[in-house]
Amino acid sequence: MMLDNMTSLCLYVFRKHQVSENSRHTNKEGEILGIGINSPIIIVKDQITGEINAQKTIMLARFDGDQIMAWYHLQEKDLAPELYAFKMVEDRVVMNMEIMKGKTLQHVLDKITLNSDQAIGLSICVLDGLLSAYECLRQKGYSHSDMHAGNVMITPKLNIKVFDFDAAKKFLQNSQKLKEDILEIIRMFCALYSGDNLTSRDIANQILEERSLETFSSKLRSQLTQAQRQELFKILMMLFDSVAFPEQENYGDTADVSNYVKKNMPGDEMKKQIAVLLFPEDFQFKEVADCGTGSKRMRTDFTSVWEDPSMEDYVLNVTDQKLNELQHFVLAC
Repeated sequence: MMLDNMTSLCLYVFRKHQVSENSRHTNKEGEILGIGINSPIIIVKDQITGEINAQKTIMLARFDGDQIMAWYHLQEKDLAPELYAFKMVEDRVVMNMEIMKGKTLQHVLDKITLNSDQAIGLSICVLDGLLSAYECLRQKGYSHSDMHAGNVMITPKLNIKVFDFDAAKKFLQNSQKLKEDILEIIRMFCALYSGDNLTSRDIANQILEERSLETFSSKLRSQLTQAQRQELFKILMMLFDSVAFPEQENYGDTADVSNYVKKNMPGDEMKKQIAVLLFPEDFQFKEVADCGTGSKRMRTDFTSVWEDPSMEDYVLNVTDQKLNELQHFVLAC
């Protein structure tokens, strides 16, 4: 659906099986999912469809069509929660959306402990997703303008979704908006990789402007090895160089660093280890016999999250014992 004309905003319903066209038929479920710049996000149930979704309401005076356009571009790439409907109700705009399954990057940083290899692997996965989201918006002429760890959701498959588009804007000739997004991506990546978020955009900018690994290492509050520091600094400088000078050719283009990141993505086994630690509730645990001793061990079955389409027909024709032998498992901690 084209959304080019946002001036005559009244009602758009993208998913009629989720949201009815009559906005009065909605009940609050009481739970607040989060709070954006302008309003909280709550869980509601549509009385006509019977479906539960997330709802956000902002004052019309604070609403800008750029918010919907940026959101819509990202949801087309599965990089944002799906927008089911938005409508104008008196002096407010009401938006209904998918309830995302995952954890915010801020929650992961605050609550989950990973070893160095796992943290680095996750940081690469997240950076890959963040750059995909950034480039999708940049190529359409938008900046998110509020990139931070509380506005990024990590899913059980270690993909990311960006949300809260209250500050999203067409950047037009304001290249500073792109640089702000990149600096926040730098901070999130550095925080995951090393445990240090570089404090602020301004401080991150000052450190990287010096282009000195020695200076960077001296200010990095982390236990990384020298080789890890060098690799982190290399990626950060590639990101920074994409927005170093407003007049540079292809300003804001992160294709080179994106290609480099994709070549360094962790393998499936590492992804599975990370997914178990981030989302233990999404995996089934069962006892399997240890072939060597006959004793029982708890192992993690990844089939509920990490499907392998090529195995579908095969699985129907083998026993559980054979599956236990063939599947790749990680011992439960």
